[in-house]
Amino acid sequence: MNSPSLQWLSDGPGRPPQLRWSFVIDAPLQSMAYSGEAGTLLAADQSGGLYLFDRSGKVLSMMRGFQEIRNLAWSRRGTAGIAILGENRVVSLTPSLKIEWSVDLSEAATAAAVSPFGEHYSVSLANGMNYILRSDRKQLGKFETDRPIHFSEFLETETELILCAQYGFIGRYNFQGSPIWRNKTFSNVGQLATTANGSLISLAMFNHGVQKFDRYGEVAGRFALEGTPHLITMTPNGEHLAIATLENHLYWINSKGALLWAATAPETIRSLAVSSAGESIYLGLQSGRLLNFHWNPGH
Repeated sequence: MNSPSLQWLSDGPGRPPQLRWSFVIDAPLQSMAYSGEAGTLLAADQSGGLYLFDRSGKVLSMMRGFQEIRNLAWSRRGTAGIAILGENRVVSLTPSLKIEWSVDLSEAATAAAVSPFGEHYSVSLANGMNYILRSDRKQLGKFETDRPIHFSEFLETETELILCAQYGFIGRYNFQGSPIWRNKTFSNVGQLATTANGSLISLAMFNHGVQKFDRYGEVAGRFALEGTPHLITMTPNGEHLAIATLENHLYWINSKGALLWAATAPETIRSLAVSSAGESIYLGLQSGRLLNFHWNPGH
């Protein structure tokens, strides 16, 4: 397939990135997850294909036959992953994309996450129950939240995680299920992003822009963008944020809120990730095209 024009990268303000690699998977993109330390990218298509890429875009592993992949998470070290299949099946994945274990749940799964070292998993259900598991499936914590959780992220420096509902709830919990703090949200949430230590949490909140919380769960500010933010990701230190809108606008912003670059993608942006050092963006388009852009040092 011929590569489409990338002129759109230079049509907006700021310093445009350069294309590092591009790949088209076999069917429209369903989900994507990135490993910051290993530099590997995991992608699932709507036909049940699962692909693992290295930082240069080479396919390391590929497996087919996964039914209805709805959610993917990949550990920071690239040693383990977790996926939701269909309504209520959760599977853990090895780096070769083999299923290590599988669980059929009594309720629909709404979110799943894996810790940075791949030693712990979280699974959230539609009835508001949440489970923290070890890699051998032993349960460490079980607790209920006010609303079903749809977004979950493990912290890297603490044995804690951030949980967020689609509307009305955000909280920080330890592995035993005890809350560190809880707060309310007052708009629908499209995606959650957090720094490695939880000092800054950002939510893409559609018509309400981007809302930030500090390490104590207090609102730390809000800013608006042209368009309706629904995807957000940030570097572990919070120095750089990438945001996508429903109108396919793509923004690259620093921690002070300064716009570094913006563009409008030629089709629907399905997934978004950013490298740990903040020099690279991974973009997943609805059609199944994956793009990795980068800036040279000094951007």
